[in-house]
Amino acid sequence: MFNKEIKTIENAREFIQFLIKKDLMFHLDDDVDNILWDQEIDKKTIKLLHLRHQEIWTVGNPWEYAEDIIDVFLEGL
Repeated sequence: MFNKEIKTIENAREFIQFLIKKDLMFHLDDDVDNILWDQEIDKKTIKLLHLRHQEIWTVGNPWEYAEDIIDVFLEGL
């Protein structure tokens, strides 16, 4: 999933769900580095996460197109 370019809103929604499942979700307005609190993530993965993070904003505002996913995630905290 890290290697899959995000070209559509549906791709972005799938990527956000992937982040949640892998316990890598972070505040989408913040830098990807904010997911590194208690985890060791290799530099290649971080580089890909930065790229995918930029892409989710390119297809639209994730706070609008993924609000349902994000709400479910936040309720589980």
